[in-house]
Amino acid sequence: MPISYLDYIFAQSQQHPCLRDLCRFLGQAQTTDPCRIVCLEFRAVEGSLSRSIHEISDLATSLRDWSSADEIASSKVTGRVLIIEDLNNDVVGALGSTFDIDPLFFSYHIDHPTFNSFEPSSTISLPSKAYSQNFVTLRYSRAIEFMDIDFSRTLMTTSNVTRKVKILPSNSKRHIGFRQHCCSVLFMITKSGTWLGLILVDAINTNNYIASSGKEYTIQSRPFQGGFEDFISPKTYSQCQSSDPTALAHLKRSSLLEDLLFYWGDASPSVLKADHPTLLSIANYPLRIVAGEWKVYVEVMSSSIKLHEYSTAITAGTNILTHLDSDLRSLETWGRRQMQNVAKLRHIIRFLNFHIASEIEPGEYAALVEDYEHIITMIDTYGNRMASMIPVVASLVQIADTRRSLKEAENVTRLTNLALFFIPLTFVTGLFSMNNDISAQGMKRYFSVAIPLCVLVFAVSRLLPFMKVDRTWSPFRVFRTRRGDIKQVV
Repeated sequence: MPISYLDYIFAQSQQHPCLRDLCRFLGQAQTTDPCRIVCLEFRAVEGSLSRSIHEISDLATSLRDWSSADEIASSKVTGRVLIIEDLNNDVVGALGSTFDIDPLFFSYHIDHPTFNSFEPSSTISLPSKAYSQNFVTLRYSRAIEFMDIDFSRTLMTTSNVTRKVKILPSNSKRHIGFRQHCCSVLFMITKSGTWLGLILVDAINTNNYIASSGKEYTIQSRPFQGGFEDFISPKTYSQCQSSDPTALAHLKRSSLLEDLLFYWGDASPSVLKADHPTLLSIANYPLRIVAGEWKVYVEVMSSSIKLHEYSTAITAGTNILTHLDSDLRSLETWGRRQMQNVAKLRHIIRFLNFHIASEIEPGEYAALVEDYEHIITMIDTYGNRMASMIPVVASLVQIADTRRSLKEAENVTRLTNLALFFIPLTFVTGLFSMNNDISAQGMKRYFSVAIPLCVLVFAVSRLLPFMKVDRTWSPFRVFRTRRGDIKQVV
């Protein structure tokens, strides 16, 4: 009896532990939301490339139609690009069983996150293994600006494929955070002879999040600084004067699927050849969008450096120490992010360099490699700047703690002065209370003795710091005999 594709994945996870996130995803309760699927069909008509875009409501039916011989002969489709938003269990089983897809493609895309930051990731792949794969996984962090919140914490999205959201500390109601994103691109030749490009993207950005306690939050958010920059040259003024309503169309930047449809609907990549496409040509637009998102990430690092500029004019108090401790932890976290993100970018650069060699026109991709190298340089520069701030913050913590100790010493001095006032009064009160005849003479004699005594005590306490006292003198002198025994002489 043949096994299902899902059973095949569970069996392979025993040999490949990196599939454990995918198994956890497939084994969860079937409460997943339906995912959105868009198909781009390419046909070679009279030497030119034509394409059509339509959404798929029933993936299983479409897959059966594409595999039939009559459909292949009548449609004249040379290839398809499937863009799938917010993957679910049913889609994994349908695509994997139909096209015999490597489970690692789905596993690297899912990367099931947890609130435990010490749990290792299962998506680590050696470069030599990545070279032999027919897919690439593009990871990036989208910078988001959260409105009207007063906390910084780690949240999770409520989509099928959950992603971690980190809200950074801030001194105002305006918080900046990062939402983890992933775009996976696969290219293959199907059994029918047509080519298939499969692009997996994350769900549309919503305002619903869930905390580690299970509490759900609805937080208004928007892309930081409007999102990534459009890499397509803008239309000229004369082109915008046309009656074409798409002339003034713009990116929404709320969904990667919508962004990809915007670019694919406007024009196919110039490097895409309908008769002989490559993985690099299918991943052209995702690679450029991810580069734009990383550029925004660099802008967040720049603004964070400005927030961590300090002055020595700090006050001594619990609040400032708490603030400095939070900043110190934030700077250390930035160092960890730097290492992880540079590793992600290096993975993309290795992918580009490996596949550029087989491209007929590698010039456009060479510029893309230069863009990613520039992003790595900026992340390293800002990351090293933040690392140099850690000793400064540690020094400020020591200064604030010292000033707090001095302030506490001043309070102790005040208590001592207060005690010097009451001790003579207590002494005189006890002295007068021993004799009833003296105490009966009234308060006049009491104050005539107590006040001069208080003045004398205060005067002696003030003069003691200015007196030269031999602190080495002691009524007990200690010396050592020749035998080594210690004797004490009075």
